Amino acid sequence: MKRRLRINCPVAILTDEATASSGEAVLLSFRGLDNVRVFGSPTAGYASANECIIFYNGSILALTVSCDIARTGEVFCDDPIVPDVETGSPEEDAISWLKDRSSALLQ
Repeated sequence: MKRRLRINCPVAILTDEATASSGEAVLLSFRGLDNVRVFGSPTAGYASANECIIFYNGSILALTVSCDIARTGEVFCDDPIVPDVETGSPEEDAISWLKDRSSALLQ
């Protein structure tokens, strides 16, 4: 098996209240890595997995059966994930941070 090359570049992630479920899972896959920063506002708080049970009358019961765990060991389930930088201008702040980090890596 070939070893994969690691790419050493900054990664900025943007979040808001519409970041939910699988978006939160992707966010958590980056949590704890160097050169990663999250900008924006807290997520929706659905970092979990559900199982639906359909009853004989057509009613559906959705049960939360698991929670997401970040590489840091933190468990997230139904609480919003707070970004590293809470900001009303996440795109501009992320671009500024990326430029700063990229400059530092080139020196």
